[in-house]
Amino acid sequence: MLDRADPLQAKILERLEKEEYGFFITVRPDGRPHAVPVCFLYEHDSILIFSVPDSVKVRNIRGNPRVCLALESFGFAEYFSVVIDGIAELVDEPTNWLQYPPYDSKYLPLSQRIFGSDHVPEEYAAQFSQAIRMTQLKIRHDN
Repeated sequence: MLDRADPLQAKILERLEKEEYGFFITVRPDGRPHAVPVCFLYEHDSILIFSVPDSVKVRNIRGNPRVCLALESFGFAEYFSVVIDGIAELVDEPTNWLQYPPYDSKYLPLSQRIFGSDHVPEEYAAQFSQAIRMTQLKIRHDN
């Protein structure tokens, strides 16, 4: 568990809580990486991501649960990358982020920018009905 009292860990926590997206990396059956930008929520030493159920990343997780989430650092005053390795599990609940208030509230500003409302349209959120939970996190940084 990250400790807010430690300045370095507090900086990592801030990035995990505030970043709108990260690059989610899974492993294809032939061993090649598959990277895609995703929205995510860091909570309780795990990361929650929603996906389209038949996506490449979901198929890859079924074959190999080892995953990575990388937060980009370009455009910041100082370079500070955060990379999280973990194990992904396809979970049944929640079924979309509108049904999960912590996730929905994190993405309220993004919803307002893209859709002009406090929440994404229900039909849009319904497409992303596969929840992915990353656990056994190994968090590292580079600056």
